[in-house]
Amino acid sequence: MSVEDEQHRYEALLEMTERALEESRRNEARLAEAQRVGSMGSYDWHIVNDTNSWSDELYRIYGTEPQSFNASYEKFMEFIHPDDREKVKAVHMRAFQTHEPYHMEERIVRPTGEVRILDSYGEVAVDDDGNPIRMYGICRDITEQRRAEEEAQRVSARFASLVEASPDALIVVDRAGAIHQINERTEELFGYAPEELIGQHIEMLIPERLRLAHRVHRAAYMGCPVARPMGTALEVIARRKDGSEVPVDISLGVLRNGEGTMVAAFVRDITERKRAAEFALRLHDAEVRRRHALEINDNVVQGLSAALYAFEAGYEEAAHAALRRTVTSARLMMNDLLAGTDNDFDAGELERARPAVPALPELPAAEDRSKHLPVHRVLLVDDARDIRVLLRRVFNADGSFEVVGEAVDGQAAIALADELTPDVVVLDLAMPVMDGLEALPVIRNKLPNAKIIVLSGFDGARMRQPALLAGADAYIEKGGSLMGVLSTINEMLPTAV
Repeated sequence: MSVEDEQHRYEALLEMTERALEESRRNEARLAEAQRVGSMGSYDWHIVNDTNSWSDELYRIYGTEPQSFNASYEKFMEFIHPDDREKVKAVHMRAFQTHEPYHMEERIVRPTGEVRILDSYGEVAVDDDGNPIRMYGICRDITEQRRAEEEAQRVSARFASLVEASPDALIVVDRAGAIHQINERTEELFGYAPEELIGQHIEMLIPERLRLAHRVHRAAYMGCPVARPMGTALEVIARRKDGSEVPVDISLGVLRNGEGTMVAAFVRDITERKRAAEFALRLHDAEVRRRHALEINDNVVQGLSAALYAFEAGYEEAAHAALRRTVTSARLMMNDLLAGTDNDFDAGELERARPAVPALPELPAAEDRSKHLPVHRVLLVDDARDIRVLLRRVFNADGSFEVVGEAVDGQAAIALADELTPDVVVLDLAMPVMDGLEALPVIRNKLPNAKIIVLSGFDGARMRQPALLAGADAYIEKGGSLMGVLSTINEMLPTAV
């Protein structure tokens, strides 16, 4: 081989060696980085000469600078927590005797006094005679992991104690609605043993007729679960094991743990609370009725009594004035009772349970002059017989009108309007079967050219606008002059004689 060939061979060998060294350095760097990221260090103790090779990261785990001392066994034991030293020695001795790998947790004390927890794994190498010559392995710092586990255990214990101490039934469910945990109060409220509920769907505690709606509500809530405090609780009906139902408040809390998002439902039996609320409402209603009775006495009975006394004494003008004041006072009292409600009534809301009770005795027949003069045909619609009787007498006595029909409710009024085609309809609002507001637009559609006059006991400030919007031509409050009603209609019918 020539000198030149030898030179080339030497250079190639040198290049291979450098590449091998570079790869080794890279491997060592990767190993060091992996140990750093994993809080893991390695050791290799040569037992015969008591020298221990620690990785840089193991020195850092022990709280010292890398390679700052010879980690002999005696030095190693100085770092072990005093309470763990005998346990560590026993583990090592057993490994020497059995030649089997070992695994243990031990505490170390850093130079600063800080205690750390290590998870150690090691193996023992022996010579041909079975004598231990090396012990090597890895140590991982698991201090933060153990602290997190201990905190989780403390939190779990506190939660368990709160669960059992809660005065409410507590049910923990997952996103699918499966029950994971209950407390003793849940057993008492629903009558199920824990093993009968755990793993079952929460809907088993809901009456069957309400389960579909509850599933929809639960799915919507689980899409964006938030805490709902007791002050904004959801009131639902729950079902016990025996099939009986109970009203409950449900307050929700969100739990997030290793098993995912859970919801804690605090369920409270509100049977007694509802009874108390109903009783309080009855007391309140009784007090309201008592106050209304006193107002009726002061505003209506007293005024009517004064009018009767005035008529008896011959003071007819004073009696009329007293009656008008009483009607005005009664209307104001009605407005007070309606205070705080919506200003307008909806069609159908004025429907009465029964017609007004007549108060007037039968009146003698009045002279009917409508047969001798041109007349306007009138339909009277009012459940108060007395109002109809007096209106009929006034209209027929006038001679310009003929009452061709009378109805006591809106439904009958619609039928008569279609049958009789009157020129004038005098319509009350509060009536049985169908009220005037509901009948008005139907009558207006059937009689586009008729004059529809609403004659109502309600204050015009409250009901005039709704009546006009529904199709009325005029609104007159009851309690005024009958001749005033006639005059208003005459003004609307200039051709009447």
